[in-house]
Amino acid sequence: YQNSLQVLEGNIEIVEYDLKDFAKRVPALEDTLLAARMQVLEAYADFQTFLVEEWPQRPVGDWKIGKEIFDYRIRNLHLIDDLTTEQFYQWGRREYQDQLHVLRETAKVVDPTRTWQEIEFDIQEDHPSAENMIDEHRKAVQRTGPWVIESGLFSLPFDKDNQAIAAATPAVYGRRQWYGFGGAPRGIGLSEPGGWRLVPVDPRWSPERTEEFLQGHNYGMINAMVNHEVYPGHGMIQLFLNHNPRKLRTYESSYANQAFCYYIEWDLV
Repeated sequence: YQNSLQVLEGNIEIVEYDLKDFAKRVPALEDTLLAARMQVLEAYADFQTFLVEEWPQRPVGDWKIGKEIFDYRIRNLHLIDDLTTEQFYQWGRREYQDQLHVLRETAKVVDPTRTWQEIEFDIQEDHPSAENMIDEHRKAVQRTGPWVIESGLFSLPFDKDNQAIAAATPAVYGRRQWYGFGGAPRGIGLSEPGGWRLVPVDPRWSPERTEEFLQGHNYGMINAMVNHEVYPGHGMIQLFLNHNPRKLRTYESSYANQAFCYYIEWDLV
């Protein structure tokens, strides 16, 4: 409930301020966009009233959707047709146990006297300040492009449009997204570099919320995420998609794209 309300409040701010500013950039459609904006804000206000006044009074439910619906979702939403529901569950349990094993064994190498949770806590404590968080991500982006090429991992032959930067989105987007998203420009030879768009610290947050947020943006996470989001992850993939002669392919497959980026995280970090 609280999460839904927070996301809704973020949406309201985006429509109220960002859409209003955007409408000024297209004078021919400004009146139409502003009228639609008011309709959206009215609908959001109604839903906000429902969340605040009516929803908390309803009986407490759960997230169980039933086997039939779950089967339908894994076949038609996630396109998994070679595993039954039970096999899918057992596969997930095996993966979970494998990850725990890796964490425990890695912890023994780092410090045999401590658990992986204790070591992870120390890693999270090593993070940038709120003021220089975005700049630390920018430095990571500047390192990874040349490193990919110098290491001979991949070639980036597109000299004119293979630049990427790290930039902050409005803090309100933190209500919808925890970290950020990246990539290269869509199109060949664009003058603007691709951007790793990051959620900054919201100055309205409490000190406790700010510290929790910064712990999630520790230096270890930065080094993992830059490989996923920019090079050699989403940013590099989009560069190659930009140069694909089949225009439909420029807009990618999220499944293959994400799978490659997770592989990069696992293999490089």
